Amino acid sequence: MSARFADKSVLVTGAGSGIGRATAWLFASEGARVLAVDLNDGVDETASGHGGIVAMRGDAGSEADVAAMIFAAIAQHGGIDIIAANAGISGGRGGLFELGEADWAALLRVNLIGPFLAIKHGAQAMLAAARAGAIKSSRPKSISISPFDTPLNAVFSIVLMIASPMIAVSREAQTTRTRNRLNASPLEK
Repeated sequence: MSARFADKSVLVTGAGSGIGRATAWLFASEGARVLAVDLNDGVDETASGHGGIVAMRGDAGSEADVAAMIFAAIAQHGGIDIIAANAGISGGRGGLFELGEADWAALLRVNLIGPFLAIKHGAQAMLAAARAGAIKSSRPKSISISPFDTPLNAVFSIVLMIASPMIAVSREAQTTRTRNRLNASPLEK
């Protein structure tokens, strides 16, 4: 076992499955003390049998929950050194025309506001304790801007949802034009 992160306090959001779970496991295997946070039951499985990982239920898009996560990491580990703001949801409930306002608001709350809250509260705690730290927000297929690599998953998701019907219409139009050319007489070509 490597000890690259020995005695480092790490908070991982979205740790109930996928990349968040793998991130929590990797940090723990490297010697970190990890607070794994997620809304779903999978976070308990993430912590189960993995020394150095404590599970906590919380909503990465809720300011009160994010503040509580930071407080819990400090209380349990004596501070916070690293935050992996990994929680995220997709607009996978349907395409642009099926997505409701509440779904869009949830997407923005978790994917955009969540990393902002992690940065806001995490950096504040790190500065107050005069600890150098790292805050990383990472999501597949995200577009990163700003010095904080804030993911624009929500924007990227809406672009994909808007583009999908347009691509389908464009493909249909192209197919129709091609068929018309193939069916036209040699003089019409």
